[in-house]
Amino acid sequence: MELEPKTTVAQLLERSLRERAQLAALWDGLDAQQLTQRPGPQADWSVKDLIAHISWWEQEMCQLTRRILAGERITIDGTVEQANAQSFAQQRDSSLSDVLAGFAASGQELARLLGSLRDEQINDESQFAFYGKPLRHFIAANTYRHYGDHSERLRSYRARQLAAAG
Repeated sequence: MELEPKTTVAQLLERSLRERAQLAALWDGLDAQQLTQRPGPQADWSVKDLIAHISWWEQEMCQLTRRILAGERITIDGTVEQANAQSFAQQRDSSLSDVLAGFAASGQELARLLGSLRDEQINDESQFAFYGKPLRHFIAANTYRHYGDHSERLRSYRARQLAAAG
């Protein structure tokens, strides 16, 4: 993945929240059955599962960022695929209302975290690095870059559901 270019906290916050809202708009108007049916936008995930997945990664990023800023050296065991499987297993049976509430809460946590950062912290490639990359890269990878990873499948799913509903 290409390194995220230098930016300001204000720009990072604005882009993250804007693209997060654009992603959420893709499930707006779908009913509960359309949001929870499997297969959904992915063969094994419903829209609800995708929302839970996004929230989980945002929350993980917020927690890890706070630990990095506190000076802790972070090591991660396992792969992204293993983390995704663990997250899915933990949240698979969560209610739609709980997942939507979790999405709202993780958005608020994201905004609080980004609002507390300084430009130097997100751009410092030596002091606040995560696996040798500046903090801005880690935040982007778990916000707007991650939203982009899922938006096309969600857009296609939405179009199919709305077309079928007539």
